[in-house]
Amino acid sequence: MGTLDSRVAVVTGAGMGIGRGIAGALAREGASVIVAEIDETAGADTATWLRDEWGSRRSSSAPM
Repeated sequence: MGTLDSRVAVVTGAGMGIGRGIAGALAREGASVIVAEIDETAGADTATWLRDEWGSRRSSSAPM
């Protein structure tokens, strides 16, 4: 169990760089992550990466 189980995090700019790293760290700790990104393709890629890497944890992308 992670320290953020049952928590939801919204990460803006999560499509690349520091935002993507933060989204990954939050997912690794158990948070459900909402990826908010102006570049819809990058946001969707990050959401897919989070689902693939951390399995059943929820992640979704939302355009800004």
